[in-house]
Amino acid sequence: MIEFKGFAKQYLYGKRLFGAFDFTIQDGEIIAVVGDSGSGKTSFVKAMSGVEEREGEVIKDGKSFVPKCDDTVFLFDDGALFKFRTVRYNISYPLRIRKHAKSEIERKVLEVADKLGIEGILDKKVCKISPKEKRLVSVARLLIRDAKYIVIDDFSSWTGNESERKALWDQFRKLIKEFKRKQKTVIYTTRYPDEIMGIADRLVILHDGEIKQVGMFRDILATPTSIWAAQAVDPFYRFMKVKMEEKEGKLIITSEDLLCGELEAESLRDKLISEEYIGKDVYIGLSGKPEKIQTLDGCTIYDVKNENSIIR
Repeated sequence: MIEFKGFAKQYLYGKRLFGAFDFTIQDGEIIAVVGDSGSGKTSFVKAMSGVEEREGEVIKDGKSFVPKCDDTVFLFDDGALFKFRTVRYNISYPLRIRKHAKSEIERKVLEVADKLGIEGILDKKVCKISPKEKRLVSVARLLIRDAKYIVIDDFSSWTGNESERKALWDQFRKLIKEFKRKQKTVIYTTRYPDEIMGIADRLVILHDGEIKQVGMFRDILATPTSIWAAQAVDPFYRFMKVKMEEKEGKLIITSEDLLCGELEAESLRDKLISEEYIGKDVYIGLSGKPEKIQTLDGCTIYDVKNENSIIR
């Protein structure tokens, strides 16, 4: 089990991330830290792991989470490979420094290389292989040790080739499911909605260093607390600015972009966190195309300034 108590990260220039986050990860859970580029995903896993300084506590099985521990393996976005060494050397490195027998090292190297389909490049230097092969070498090095906790940062974000990214993710998805069966705990970061559906038990949604929402995929999809949380789980999520007004005793939402010009919103009155929003511009968001909205069923209304939900 991993416990976050008042978790935050303070930069020297003043910015503070994560806002004293309290969170518990149970053994065997798959946690996806989700956000766009620059949202703080890498800072989150590095501070969590103790690779970078943090505030508060991160407790793993009753002890402080530190980077040098044999029950945890890390795969950060740079891969941390020795580019002028062979693939074989890179994969075997975690066992070499732990003084494992040479015969055991060779057996395990061949085993993980075969599993990932990279046995043909074992004697090539890392600087001579493709970006995709480098990522697979990083994964092989991760697999060669039996660890209880696995931390992975932006596994497939290195490539601009979408079809290759999806192919690589499909391969990695199978490994995560295998980790799950073995009751290993996985924390991974991603910016892609297809890398969280059907695989992550819970999500931590990040934007600009702030934790926007935590929960299961289906719960966040049904009741997003901010535009950023909604867009993190739904690539088709749309929103537009409208005015919330009161006409003849009924709550109405009006906009030239609406198909019918205005929609009755009286059903939302009791859900508003404050009536001060009546008469003001707000955002309306839901899946699909906003211009085709004909009912407010399933929609969320947001504050224009902070983009957080204003309905309960």
